[in-house]
Amino acid sequence: MRRAGLSILALSGISLAITAAEAQPTRAPAVRTIPLTTPVRGISAWEPSIAIDPRRPDHLVVGAMCDGDGTWATRICAWHSADAGRSWTADTIVATTFGGAKPDKVADAVVAFAPDGDILLGSMAEGKQGSGVMPGGVYLSRRNPTGPGPWRTTRVVANAIDSALGVAAIIDKPVLLVDHGAASGHAGSLYLSWGATLLKPAADLQSKPYLVASRDAGVTFAPPRQLAPSGFGATFVAGPSGALDGLLLRPIGMQAAANALAHLRSTDGGRTVGTADTLVVTRGDTVLELPALGARPDGSLLVCWPQGPAKDEHANLVRCARRARGDRLGAPSDLDPRALGGATPAWPAIVGTERAWYVLLYLAGKTSTDVALLRSADGARFERVATLATLGGIGADRFCLRSATRCRREPGHGFIIGDYVSLSAAGNRLAAVYVVPASAGSIKTMALSVSVFDELP
Repeated sequence: MRRAGLSILALSGISLAITAAEAQPTRAPAVRTIPLTTPVRGISAWEPSIAIDPRRPDHLVVGAMCDGDGTWATRICAWHSADAGRSWTADTIVATTFGGAKPDKVADAVVAFAPDGDILLGSMAEGKQGSGVMPGGVYLSRRNPTGPGPWRTTRVVANAIDSALGVAAIIDKPVLLVDHGAASGHAGSLYLSWGATLLKPAADLQSKPYLVASRDAGVTFAPPRQLAPSGFGATFVAGPSGALDGLLLRPIGMQAAANALAHLRSTDGGRTVGTADTLVVTRGDTVLELPALGARPDGSLLVCWPQGPAKDEHANLVRCARRARGDRLGAPSDLDPRALGGATPAWPAIVGTERAWYVLLYLAGKTSTDVALLRSADGARFERVATLATLGGIGADRFCLRSATRCRREPGHGFIIGDYVSLSAAGNRLAAVYVVPASAGSIKTMALSVSVFDELP
């Protein structure tokens, strides 16, 4: 979900040119794709997140926004599987109530597994607008993936009045991370970041970014830490030692995009975070949106993000940057559309394994859009190893390529996936969740599909 037209972005990098791989093509993995059925039949589901339990890779969880038009939702839905995605149990999560009434609006379902195997789901919820602070905040829900019992929920942070400005702020766009690194100095730590978005923003201050850490998997939390004077959508990955690399959006006015991206780093489990280092600043009306950040076990980083002119919602480009282990952050370069058959790429998601990088992308052509999986051994050259789905009859003219567009913000103008899709890995297993039409060729109702496969050498 977006407040006041903001979106979440992330970036880090070294110079990267992505073209079709020149080496012998990688064998295609055997992919198993499963459509997810919503707990209430006939409702839409969009903006999904997926996680695999690193200790039990047969255990998967998906969270998503449900029951709405692709903007606000009235439900948070979750699905969990204990057999590598062959069968799923669906739930509707009510994180809180307001005076006995269900939330007026919910959004931003993000999932992970706790070190003990419990499912974790972060989300935001709001009651009806009052005369002061809108009731609600960010909530962390949990449950055992196999045993009986309901979801148990804790409010992590509440909507409040900004003490410095005297303006009401809404806690928005949570991002959830659990450090499962075997060699990490902060193994088992849970991190939750968000933006406190002002209900009366100024052109140069719309949101303040925060990070909070828990050393007991979300039972208790340290006090929140403000990451920068302004910014939105802070997101982090954990390296093998437990160091955090993060990214921060610097927005332009009231647009749902940004003209600058900054890098954040913490080496002490989030207790302190270095000064935000600006990485990219765009010119003219070019806006940057919705990047994906990944880390590999060797400490290397990869990020890809879409960008395009604010006035042309059908133009889109994906750029990528990487940081090899021990190297400095470097300059980005284009994801060459010629390597993708001339299609327009959008909505990247990234995961890194011991063997390779994987990028999940929508590739919009003239008359259809593919959900494609790319692979790279070094982060410099990619090849397409699988097409997970094809959206027949929905080409670039009917597919919403970015967030800062009328297509994304006004339902009925194109097919909406939300603000992101998701890719996860544990051991040799990978799983992707993405949005497809509930009916072939239709843009009215969104559904989710999950693709699961084991990595090939």
